[in-house]
Amino acid sequence: MAAPVHTDQRFTIRPTYVVSMPIYSGGNGIRSKAQRAIECNLKDKNHKGILSHKAAKKIRNSINWLVHSAKFKRVYSKVDQKHHWFKVNFITLTIPYQPNIEITGKQVHKLLHTWLVYARKYFYLHNYVWKIERGTQGKLHIHLTTDTFIHYRRLRDSWNRILLKDGLSDKYFEQHGHYDPNSTDVHAVRKIKNVAGYMAEYMAKGTTLGDDFTNRIWGCNYNLSDAHKCCYIADAGELHVVTQSLFSELIKWRRIESKPDSLGQTKSIGEIFFIGTSQWAEVIMGKVKEEYLKHVDDIRNDTPQPPKSYLVMEKVASTLPTTPRIQPIIKERIEVLELFN
Repeated sequence: MAAPVHTDQRFTIRPTYVVSMPIYSGGNGIRSKAQRAIECNLKDKNHKGILSHKAAKKIRNSINWLVHSAKFKRVYSKVDQKHHWFKVNFITLTIPYQPNIEITGKQVHKLLHTWLVYARKYFYLHNYVWKIERGTQGKLHIHLTTDTFIHYRRLRDSWNRILLKDGLSDKYFEQHGHYDPNSTDVHAVRKIKNVAGYMAEYMAKGTTLGDDFTNRIWGCNYNLSDAHKCCYIADAGELHVVTQSLFSELIKWRRIESKPDSLGQTKSIGEIFFIGTSQWAEVIMGKVKEEYLKHVDDIRNDTPQPPKSYLVMEKVASTLPTTPRIQPIIKERIEVLELFN
């Protein structure tokens, strides 16, 4: 059996690093025991409520693509008659306390899906990363980061209406006399030097939701996902030109080593180059940079632009009802029938 031949080099491009790995052709095609074990592990989708190291890395990459592709937007406030610059925000969605009722992961996913559908239509939401966490009191809540400006009052109304529809505001109404709990929080991320790094670390931190949590822990839109790949394949003739700027003295890099064999020896199987935002602009050149810029443009061009009137902040009053919610008539009929049986 002929030995595998190194034919091309694959450059996997991410906002903060580039991985260079060889592509081989030929060989016996037999997978090792370790490779088969990894394949079986990937088929087992029971995460047991724990965010894996690989999932955390995917979250970081998605948020980095979000921040790198987001444009600054100018928002005008009628209240203080000033313009404000906005790029990305951080949103938290919570559920009011439900005595003697445990909110399941399936319910939270249903609420989140309903809100995302609404936000895409009315808030022009397109790029986002979400993650479900369990708070100190054991309550599930949702974190989102987006590049879409959403007025805090409209955010709160939209989420509270979904809670109201599912009957998750009834207990709150009994205590406070209205259906407007402080269930949301949104703030623009501005005064942090490394916005992408800060948000990626916060969203990718370890979380334990419990063995009974079987739904997805996090998600994002397709353009920010790992499925929307950004890579370049170079043949032997152009390899020197492609890697010239990557091996610059201004770029930190290290070799990727294989796991030790039975004799404790390792071999180099690739390189990883660590690249900052300024280095993308000033140091990196050639095909790798072209693919990076093309990927950023793809995300931007696929993002709907809201009308100018949407980027105007004004005082918005709550539109939630202030009278008790009318229960479904069908449910009342069932209860009446049960009384006479």
